Amino acid sequence: MCGGNIKIRLQFLDETVKNAI
Repeated sequence: MCGGNIKIRLQFLDETVKNAI
């Protein structure tokens, strides 16, 4: 559960960074 949550958060952060660029 925790691992999956971290993975989802990492993906969300990656998408946000790509959007910012």
